[in-house]
This record gives sequence, C-alpha cells and structure tokens, in this order.
Amino acid sequence: MADVLKYNGESVILPELLETRNLVMGEKFDLTVLSSLYGARPLKDGVLLWYAKDQSGNMLAKCSIVVEDIQNGQVETLGNIKFTIPKFDNAFKMTVFAHLSGGEYEIDNDWDFWVFPEITSIELVGSADSKIENRFGNLINGLEPFDKNATKKPRLVAGIDMATLDFLKHGGRVLLLGSGGFPVRRTKFQIASAGRPKQNLATVIKDHPVFYIFPHEGFCDWQFKAMLDGGQAVDFTHLDLPFNPVLEMVNSYKVILKQAAIFEFSVGQGKLLVCTLNIEPSNPAAVFLFHEMLNYVSSEEFAPKSKTSVEEIKKAIVLEIQKNQ
Repeated sequence: MADVLKYNGESVILPELLETRNLVMGEKFDLTVLSSLYGARPLKDGVLLWYAKDQSGNMLAKCSIVVEDIQNGQVETLGNIKFTIPKFDNAFKMTVFAHLSGGEYEIDNDWDFWVFPEITSIELVGSADSKIENRFGNLINGLEPFDKNATKKPRLVAGIDMATLDFLKHGGRVLLLGSGGFPVRRTKFQIASAGRPKQNLATVIKDHPVFYIFPHEGFCDWQFKAMLDGGQAVDFTHLDLPFNPVLEMVNSYKVILKQAAIFEFSVGQGKLLVCTLNIEPSNPAAVFLFHEMLNYVSSEEFAPKSKTSVEEIKKAIVLEIQKNQ
C-alpha cells in the first residue's frame, strides 16, 4: 500500500518521465519533478531534497531545491534533478529518491533507472547472415565470410536454414536472434488484465552467464520494456524439445503455456543460443545484452545442459510452417 500511495495518494510528487528508463554512463541526467497537492492549503515555503544511489547504496549525487508558492488542487513544477551519470566498470541500477518538505506536507517518492556503458562497436571473430549484417553491421566489427568448417567461431543468424542446421550438426556455435521458425507468441511489457488466461503475468530470469553482469533482480523490470514490446517468446507447449529457459514468460495458471524468450540447446555436436526479444541498436540495455550474448557464445562457458538433435529442431520448425500454410 505504501508503494501505491507514492503515486496515488492524496498529495504526491511525480516525475515528468517517459517510459524509457535505460540510460548511458556519462550522459546528463535531467528529470523534471512535479507536485500534485490536495491538502488543505498550498505550500508557501518548502524544500525538495533529492539524491541518487546505485543498487549497492553508494551515493551518486544529491542536492536540494527551494520551492515557493506551490498551489494545491493542480499540478505544479517543483524543479529539475540534474547531474552527470558517473561511469563504472559494469552496468548498474540507479534509484533517484525525492522528498518534499514544508507546511503540512512531507512527501516521498523514488524512481528506478538502469545505466549501461556506451557501446559503439563490438569486436567479433565470426560470421553473420545478411539480415543480421544489415541490422547490426554498423555495430559489429570483424565479421568474416561464413565458413562451415569454422565451428569454433560463432555464427549470428536471423533464421534457421539447412546451412545453419548442418553447421550445428558438425559442431558450430550459433546465436539466433529471432524465432527461426519456432512457434511463437508475441510479448509485451504490460502484464495481463484479470481474466485473460492466455496473456502473461510474470517473467523469470534464471541464473546464467548471459545475465551475470546485466542488472536485474530475477525478473524483467523497466529495463526490459522496449525488449518485450515488439518481442516474442517461443511456445514450447506442443514441442518435443527440452524446456529449460534462461528467460521465461509466465502466463496464467488457467491455461499453462511453456514459453521462453531466451534459451539454449546442445544440438548434435553444436550449440545454439536463441533470443526472441526485441534487440534494437538504439536501446542501450538491448545492446549491452547483445554484447553479453556474443561474449557468451564465443567463450568456453557456452555449454548448454539441454540436448536435442538437428532432426528435432527441423521437426519443430516444419510443424510450425505446416500449421501456417
């Protein structure tokens, strides 16, 4: 209840905040704070105190703003929280806390943001199909022509074809960005309304190397909004494939569906990592996650526990194609 009253109480302080919560280290932070006071009287003299901390409680910035003649019964601008976001070695969650004090008012609120390093280029010794090159070519350096015998070098693909299956069969490493022909359901950040049994209610992020330094608390918070909106999850419900998701979408108990937005398999002698989130180069969180996935598939840590065969992957894709004909 206390959290709800921060934005839905009699008197509140609110941010003039867009839905984007992903920021870049070193950039200027500028947040307008508004008041909506419905006490008995306006606020003649007061102070807006604010500070920003990372997830470990380290103070990043703080200041105070004197406010005067803030009317009640309407929305008023209190001032702007401004500071330069510091640079650290790893991405982090940042919370901005604000407190309005004066007259009859003592009001608190806080807002979460996620801060990522600026990644303008990624070095990769490997290959990509034409769709991935067109989408990420300005970001990835070092792409080589595809060599089916270079099984130690990752192959980035937007779909699964016979060449990809053959590459996997003989020991190749593949990162699939997209459904690849698997049956999928659309995802969105907004959780389901009551009574909608086939919509999603929660997300679960498993302990996995891809997420070791990506800031999260075991579920998809606002840092994933743009990746879930316009994204997909593979529906394993009717597939004869092991279900061991790295990032799971959880729907209602009324209709149980097995869905994963990130998962992996050992396929034949090869290894396959699949991500069906909306990975856009303009989103710093998505770029950071993309970077971590590339690091993972290029490393010795890439060792999926779930095993399947090229034939089972092909069957899952063919069934979906037939269903949609």
